[in-house]
Amino acid sequence: MFGSCYLARYRGIKVAVKEYHCHPNTDESHVKKEVLHEASVLSRLGHHRGLPLLLGIGTQIKPYRLIIQFHSEAKKSLTLLKAIKKLSMANEEWLSVMKKVTVAVSRVHEVGFLHNDIKVNNVVLAKRGEGYNPVLVDFGKARTIDSPKSRKILPLPEQRAHLKKYPYFAPEIPRGQGTQSIASDIYSLGYMFIHVKEVMKPTSCREIHLLTFNLKMAVHDIPSRRPSIRSILSVL
Repeated sequence: MFGSCYLARYRGIKVAVKEYHCHPNTDESHVKKEVLHEASVLSRLGHHRGLPLLLGIGTQIKPYRLIIQFHSEAKKSLTLLKAIKKLSMANEEWLSVMKKVTVAVSRVHEVGFLHNDIKVNNVVLAKRGEGYNPVLVDFGKARTIDSPKSRKILPLPEQRAHLKKYPYFAPEIPRGQGTQSIASDIYSLGYMFIHVKEVMKPTSCREIHLLTFNLKMAVHDIPSRRPSIRSILSVL
């Protein structure tokens, strides 16, 4: 199964339509289950400025669709990856973006979910006034905190390939040393923010040094050494 997104209009507003496409040998009932799962997660997350607003689902005809609010003024969404590459913003604005994303992740955890796919392509920035409001998207891999995917030990060559292809994933997962957890989400969050930190202007500000330390700890190989969401928020 794979998904694609496009811009459309729904009841007079711009929306993002996520289509779910089946590979030739994919069980269609499984795809439908995945659509309903993601819709259920978004519904339970409720209304939050840092999370997608679910507007509807389509499972009567194929391809199955998920309809959410489109978070951009332009025709294409501005992902955090694009922003890092193209935008020149003051440190204060980057810090504001990071804080808002962290608050959104905190909300996900408070409701009882893990995102499990936090990365620069899964955060979109919506222009709001003079600044940007980040929205964490794509909850297709989300699981409840108390029912993560089963632990699986990959052969060493596959571990290396996985870590190279998905460097934002917590290493304990492909190594079979741990399961999806709040700590693994924090690893992905820290990895993403390190890339944001790299485009910020150099400064001797104490708060920035504290942030740098927290981000280094967020990508620690040992999950228990990673800071909490509250600790990260305290330096943003």
